[in-house]
Amino acid sequence: MLFKTDENLPEDVAVLLRNAGHDAVSVVAQKMGGQSDQTLADVVRSENRTLITLDLDFADIRVFPPGQYAGLIVLRPTAQDKPSVLSLLKRVIPVLNTEPLAGTFGSWTKPLSASEASTRKMTNGTENDLATSD
Repeated sequence: MLFKTDENLPEDVAVLLRNAGHDAVSVVAQKMGGQSDQTLADVVRSENRTLITLDLDFADIRVFPPGQYAGLIVLRPTAQDKPSVLSLLKRVIPVLNTEPLAGTFGSWTKPLSASEASTRKMTNGTENDLATSD
């Protein structure tokens, strides 16, 4: 799958995705830092990439309708430090490896257990909060 990681994520996110067999580039590596959300959205759409971000603006499906993108993923870890983000992504990758993302929106708000990750599904064209409550 094709991914673009937003500038608010560490470069290690793109590395983890590449290590899992995906084609992943970062906004920073492509020298796109500081671009507007709309510009970034236009680029990921033209590249047919799924955007992975911490930016809640991309969770607004009225502004960024999922059906217009290869996929939009908003990570919402309990903390936005590097270890928390990478831990969450390591739990999300198994879902990314098995679920089609075209036209989907996913929001992960905490690390999923291995059993939760194996049963989660992306919802085509609608917001789908894949978190579970404690």
